[in-house]
Formats: sequence, C-alpha cells, structure tokens
Amino acid sequence: MIYLFEQFMSTSRNRIISILPEVLVLLTLLLLTFGVQRNDPHSNLKIINSDGRGYYAYLPATFIQKDFSFQKTYKAEQEASGVDLKQLYILTNDEGKTFNKYYPGVALMQSPAFGLAYLVELSRGSPITGYSPTFFLFFQLFSLLFGVLGFYFLRKYLGLVIENKKIVLITSVLIFFGTTLFYQIVFTPSLSHHYSFFLFSAFSYLIVSYEKSPSIKKSILAGIVFGLILLVRPINLLVFFAIPFILGSFEKLKSFFQSLFHWKNFHLISVFISVVVILIPLFWLNYQQIGQIWNWSYKSEGFNFSNPHFFELLIGFRTGFFVHTPLTFFAFIGLFFLFRKNKFQAIAGLLYFIGITYILSSWWSWDFGGFFGNRMYTEQLVFLALPLAYFINGFNRKWIPISIGIACTILIFLRLYQLENGIIQHRFTAETYFKSLTSIDKEDAGKFAFPREVSPYGAITNEWEFQASETTPIEFTPEKQFGFTNSFTLPEDKLFKSYYFQFEIDKKLSEGNDFRDVVLVMDAVDTVTQDRLYATVPLYEYYLEGSKSIDHQLIQQAYFANGWNNYDVFKCYIYNKGGKSFSIHNYKLTIQEFTP
Repeated sequence: MIYLFEQFMSTSRNRIISILPEVLVLLTLLLLTFGVQRNDPHSNLKIINSDGRGYYAYLPATFIQKDFSFQKTYKAEQEASGVDLKQLYILTNDEGKTFNKYYPGVALMQSPAFGLAYLVELSRGSPITGYSPTFFLFFQLFSLLFGVLGFYFLRKYLGLVIENKKIVLITSVLIFFGTTLFYQIVFTPSLSHHYSFFLFSAFSYLIVSYEKSPSIKKSILAGIVFGLILLVRPINLLVFFAIPFILGSFEKLKSFFQSLFHWKNFHLISVFISVVVILIPLFWLNYQQIGQIWNWSYKSEGFNFSNPHFFELLIGFRTGFFVHTPLTFFAFIGLFFLFRKNKFQAIAGLLYFIGITYILSSWWSWDFGGFFGNRMYTEQLVFLALPLAYFINGFNRKWIPISIGIACTILIFLRLYQLENGIIQHRFTAETYFKSLTSIDKEDAGKFAFPREVSPYGAITNEWEFQASETTPIEFTPEKQFGFTNSFTLPEDKLFKSYYFQFEIDKKLSEGNDFRDVVLVMDAVDTVTQDRLYATVPLYEYYLEGSKSIDHQLIQQAYFANGWNNYDVFKCYIYNKGGKSFSIHNYKLTIQEFTP
C-alpha cells in the first residue's frame, strides 16, 4: 500500500511539473488581464471589438435573438455598449438579404464559454441578450484558455523534433511573450489569430505524431483541427503547404502520405468526414442567412497578385513584421542555422514563408488595418519557433541569443504599454517610429497618428476633385474653429462600391502650438433614415509637424457602401477643436470610386 501511494504521489508530482510552464503562463495572462481591466470602465468594449464583433455575433443571433439578419443582435449590442458603435460585420447581397461577413470558427470555439455564461444569467432570472458582463467575462477567460493551449501544443510539437527540453521551453516562452501573441490573447481576445495559433500548434503536433505512429484516432483529431482551421479563416487553408516543413524530410513526408492514403486503414476517409462535420455549421448558417449553403462573403475584397507589398509587409515602418516584432527576424535568421542540420526542412520553411508573405502582401488591405506587428503572422509564429530554437542553439555562448530574446521581449512590452496608454498608434512612418521610442510618459498621448488607409479593392471607375473652399493661405486661431468645408453626394448606384477620400494639405504651425486636437471631420448622413456617421481624423502624423517649415500632409480614408449603412452625403471640414494657431497654405480633396 505504501509503495502504491508513493508511486501515485510520484506520478502526480511529475504530471504537475510537466504542466508547470502552462500554469505559470496562465497566471501571467491572468495578472495582465486584471491589470488591464482593473481601472478601465470600458474594458467590456475591448473584449469583443473590431472584427471580433462579427465573429461573436453568431452566438447571440443563433441562441438568443434567433435572427439571422443580425439586426436584433446589432441592436442588443448597441444598447449594451451605451455608445454608437460603427457597424462592421453585416453586409447586404444583391437580393437585399443581410449576412455576417465573418466566418463562425471563433464562435464555435467560444460556444462552451457562451453556454456557461447563459446558464449563469439564466439562474439570475434577468433578461438575456448575450452582451452582459457575464458573457464578456467567460469570453475573456476562454481566450486565455486557448492561448495557454496554444503554448502547450507548441511545446509538445517542439518536444517531438528537438531533444533539448530547455531550448524547447525557452523558445516557447520567447515566441509567446517576445511577440504580440500574448497581447492579442489579453488585449484583443475576440480577434481570430491566437485561436488560429492554437490550432496551428495542435495541427503541427498531430502531423508529427501521426507520422511517428499512424492511427485512426490521430487522423480524426487532425481532421477536426484542420476543419476548425478552415472555419476560423479560409486563408488558413495554406497551412497544408507547411506539412513538408513540419515533417522535416522527404522520407517522413512520403511515409506520412503513404499511411494517410492507405485504402485499408480508412484514415483519409476519417479526415474527410471530420472536416465536413466541422464545416456543417458554416453551410447551415449560410443557408439561414441567404438561402444558400455557399456564400463568399468577401466578394468586395480580393488579392492584387500583380502588385504585392512584399518588403513593406516585412521591413516597412508602417506595419513591418520584422521591424515591430524583431524577435521574428532572428527566428528567420535561424533558418540558416537549421540549414546546416537539415537542408530539406530549412528550404521547405523558407519557401513556405516566402509564399505566405507573397499571398498576404497581395491582399488589397495589405496592412490589415494596421495592427501593431502585423496580426496576420500570428499563427505563422508556430513555424518560426523551430528556426528560433536553432538560432538559440547555434551559439556556444547561449547568453547571447537569450539576451537578444530578452531585449526583443522588453521592446514588445514597452510598445504595448505605449499602445494601451494612447502614446503610439499601430502604424508608423520612419520619423514617428524613431521619435516614439523614447515616449513613455502618459502625457505623450496623442503625439503620434497615422491617418492613411490603403486604397480599396477594385478598379477606379470615377474620380472627383475639390479645391479649397476658402482662399489660401488662411490663418486658424483660437477664435476660428472651422474651415474648408466640402460636401459630396455619392452616386445612386453606390451599393458595393468603395470611395477613397484623399486630402492633400500644406500646413504651418505658429510658435508655441501643436496639432493635437486639430482634426479633419468626415460627417456622413443617410438622407432617408437620417442615420449619421461622425468620424474625426488627426491633422498630423507627428504633432509638431510644420513648426519649422510648411509640412505636406496626406490623409487617406475609405468608405465601403455595404448596403447596411447607406450614407449618401459626406461633409468634410477642418475642426480646430483645441483652439490652436496654425495656417493652411493648400487644401485639395480627391475622391475616387472603386468598383470590385
């Protein structure tokens, strides 16, 4: 009996030790989450935000409002937020039917959290909308859970291909905290990329594990994971082409597909069935929304393969992956260390990375909304982990690569501190990038801006040009608040077209002033419903521009007529909200119409 007890205690202790890194990661994420939300009265608005509003909307629309036009869901969201949230996710097709633009993978993965929150709210007897603090709390907790699971499977995958467990642990921690991965888990939990990171990690682990010992259980699990990968983001399909890199040799690749395609073991059939079962919610939701099981909801968007922004995506100051998450550059360098050990794997990894970058950089919105460090690479961090491990292991003095990793991690934490306190924006110019490095005081908030969006997808079918509505140069003073008003009425056939507003402004600051609280206003109205959109854009990229000489300012903003928000009249003007003194020497507005 004593022997059995000792064996049990030894086994339990070993199991606890084996998952200790995951426990510590979870505690760190919880501390960060508590620190972020403790003094933030608007923390709920950050938990489900941006694209995440569309991902999440499937759950309340399906189980509470039971309205697949999403109009009741959008109304519930508005009422719960207490603010006028801009509509992002509901589109209208040619037949006038509304549908959710986004895919339901995140909603499916978050459905257990939604179910638990629903039961808690049901026990309280209060009206259930899906947008109460209880739902946000469970959503946040499950975001942390999927983050920790991503870390777990990354460590499991690396453990199958690297013998040195210390290198595996160091690499996993650096990938997790030396990039923006943890930031997305804590600060933007409703975006899809850390869910994809978890799935990519699990996929990599299952692929290697299956090749070592094929089984129908592993084939079913791989099919489920691959189905979820597709359901979260369709472009995730490209992970299939990472399999040669994951396996690491032609012999293993051959062995993998021989086992998978062996007709007697039913492994391929089990993968296919698992994928189809996971995709059933997508087909069902499409049918509920538009009456068809297939709906390409990104028809107004697409790729410009003849005009990729390849190097801008990697090393540009705007959102360059290597520039803003420098650890990934050293991971990329690790491919050369890997090449010494395994030429096949290094070449396969390099080709995959080049291919992914080419495709991502060809997307019409190639900066993907300007998320700091380029969010589209988050799931690809799984495939930079192995080169990073070889980079670390390639030095005799391990303190050198580890010190580099720590320095990169400190920089990431500094940048994210700046982001959360409004000191910096997600996008930069070369000037604002270097100027912002030393801005750490909260009073520095508002010094930097980036008021330029990428041009819309499609061909230019119309163009309008407006000159200054007032004689230039003109002086703005604390007494003069408004100027340069232009009004533009969109054409009647505007549906599914995009309009690109480009403002060219030459400006000069008076001594002792800055451009904080000086904005360009875009005031749009739907003349039928009187629904209104009021948006302001900073009239600067660095707040002291034009203090020494006249500065040329370019502001670019896009509007997509999605059939839900039918704004047809735009009024644009400068608003000297802060009562600053400056002069405008030139002002021109060009509006281009893009037809997909």
